[in-house]
Amino acid sequence: MYREIGDPFRKSASPSPDKFLDIGGVIMAFMQEKKIDGAQLARLSGVSESEVYNVLKNRRSRSGLKTLQKLARPLDKTLADIFNKLSQENPGNIQKLDKDPAFVTDFKKQGITFFSDTQPLPELFIGKIVVMGGAKGFASGGLKGPCAIFLRVTRGSLEVDYGGKIYPLLTYQKLTFDGRYPHAIRNKSAADPAEALFVTAPSFLSIAAA
Repeated sequence: MYREIGDPFRKSASPSPDKFLDIGGVIMAFMQEKKIDGAQLARLSGVSESEVYNVLKNRRSRSGLKTLQKLARPLDKTLADIFNKLSQENPGNIQKLDKDPAFVTDFKKQGITFFSDTQPLPELFIGKIVVMGGAKGFASGGLKGPCAIFLRVTRGSLEVDYGGKIYPLLTYQKLTFDGRYPHAIRNKSAADPAEALFVTAPSFLSIAAA
């Protein structure tokens, strides 16, 4: 039903909505249930009209899950409702991953590699970071947008330079910080590689450096 109402609007969208991640289509379905339009949803949610229409058109947005939460509230829905309906709309939404890990991002000069078994999404990165022993390590002057970064060391030891302070992390220790501010991640060992669970929301790969 929402497809009929939204088709004229969505035909002007660029790029075309991804049927396996058509969150905009799901939001439209909930809007139809509540009988509200985009301008009303913007006013009730506190999200700008331009951002609402970016979501509806399935364009990439740096606002990510926080924006979806705001949009869901006046629709009397939760994030779980959004993704459950997305799954119902696309029962074939499954992909066999033939490689292990499925996705690899390698920064050879810094001696760092990011591994992930999930599809690359702008809203979230979850995977593993490996820092080679004696490597230069990862350093950022800060990201342009808000980005929560979570680290949990699973092998070896790392140190995080953040806010002018050094935070040493041994195996199983964890740290979370705001990626908007300058930070660096280094391996404390000169020889052995270090590994950590690495999670960012939204994905650090989708936010340019400041």
